[in-house]
Amino acid sequence: MNIIRLIDQLIIKKVLEILIILCLIVLALTLIHRKSFQEIFQEISYFRTTHYTQIDTEINDFSYTIHLINETYTEESFQLMMEFQEDFFDPEKVYIKINGHSVSLNNFKKKNKNTFLILNDTIKASEKKYIIELIYEDSFFINANFYLENILKI
Repeated sequence: MNIIRLIDQLIIKKVLEILIILCLIVLALTLIHRKSFQEIFQEISYFRTTHYTQIDTEINDFSYTIHLINETYTEESFQLMMEFQEDFFDPEKVYIKINGHSVSLNNFKKKNKNTFLILNDTIKASEKKYIIELIYEDSFFINANFYLENILKI
């Protein structure tokens, strides 16, 4: 008798599992029927392409202050790019001081004629501050634009 009761309980459990799965399928199909597949996939892909790291650039007398902010717990890697607006400077005569560490511009990876990769870092739930000074041997101020590239969720 115990074996029969045990078998009955197992059958009841399996029937309940099947009913729950059928209810979930019906619920999913009704939700899908209300929205088109394209709208559903657009909503899903929105969060995949959203980046949470923001950049804020302040121009001081002879330096730039770069604030990178990520207020979420999503860790993202990024590349900080620097693009010069002038075409007439010699990269061998330019030195960059990042938070007090001076480095020649030739040590950075060149993306195109006036664009250089100066930082490759990650950020998660914090703010990072970089003070960047551009030192040119001919002693004039060089205008530069800073932007983020290749932001990837880790």
